[in-house]
Amino acid sequence: MTSQRTSPSLPKARGHKQLMSQLLTSARHYIELAEQSDVASLRHFLLTHPERPLITLGHGGSFASASYAALLYGTNCGVGKAVTSYLANSLSDATLQNSKLMLVSKSLKNIDAKHIYQRMQHVNPSFSCHLSLPSEAGDLSEGFISIHSTFMFFSMLYKAFTGDADFSRLLALSPDAVCNYTYRCIDGAVTPPDLSTISRFTVLYGSYGEPVAHKLESNMTEAGLASCVISDFRDECHGRFLSLSNFISSRRHPQTDCALVLLVTPREEGVCRQLLKCLPAHLPVVIIRTVIDTPLASIDLLYKMSMFTADYGEKYCLSNPNDPNNLGGIDKRAFRDHVSFREDFRHYGPLSLSASEALQKKCA
Repeated sequence: MTSQRTSPSLPKARGHKQLMSQLLTSARHYIELAEQSDVASLRHFLLTHPERPLITLGHGGSFASASYAALLYGTNCGVGKAVTSYLANSLSDATLQNSKLMLVSKSLKNIDAKHIYQRMQHVNPSFSCHLSLPSEAGDLSEGFISIHSTFMFFSMLYKAFTGDADFSRLLALSPDAVCNYTYRCIDGAVTPPDLSTISRFTVLYGSYGEPVAHKLESNMTEAGLASCVISDFRDECHGRFLSLSNFISSRRHPQTDCALVLLVTPREEGVCRQLLKCLPAHLPVVIIRTVIDTPLASIDLLYKMSMFTADYGEKYCLSNPNDPNNLGGIDKRAFRDHVSFREDFRHYGPLSLSASEALQKKCA
């Protein structure tokens, strides 16, 4: 990594919440807990009845785990689709009844998670599953952006799908930045801008990088660190490259305020080499790479991406992603208490090919 730190200062952990970088030192412990957990019933649920599509549901940081489950289901036996708990309200009862449903939620405390879980149990109890943390996790040391639970969910899903119960030893999980990501300009001879000047990330992924891209976007957005847009490599080459092209040459923004992030497995190496040859020499790029070409690649990338998030937040934004700055002072309780996620569904029901009775009466 060739960027320079603008300040040797680090954000202080507030209250009882640790720095994200400190939480990551326990990542191996939670991966091993998941590795040792009993996932027989989860494995049976996922691998039987492959003729049924799998709809996985998750909110916030759990959506990445839902995405990982949908990805692995597609590689193994059937069609998998990840949706947020709220967007599941758009799905009809018939859609839910004809599918397998898996909700990823460590506690079922969120109102939208509670609601969709109750609906799952009502319309399709025989093919519904709630993926929660194993009892051995105990009082989970957790962060604002769901750090340890995400490692556990990814690891439990990996074990359930593959049957592999001896995988943690294959993960290096190094604390050194140089082992986790590279930050440079496209032309390695050009000095990159300090990471503290970057406020926009374009994240590209393929194959096992997809769920990690969702988690990176969640990390950056929920911790209020930077704007973050994700897409696969083909969509970027189709036309989304104009976003980078215009921002690095915009009169309204400094040329150093955006960077490209590449999540790379061996499957994307050739695509990445070709892509980088087409980009301007002074464009900053963060490369997060794994040499693993199995579903374990997602867990390897998850750790390396998390280390990048911790470094970017703590060292360059001077904000702990595990307990982020809230400069505007927006009260999270206002959203929790006054924005109902169920009223629209109660009023209109799921989406349909014709207008709901409530809407028909309103327009009459």
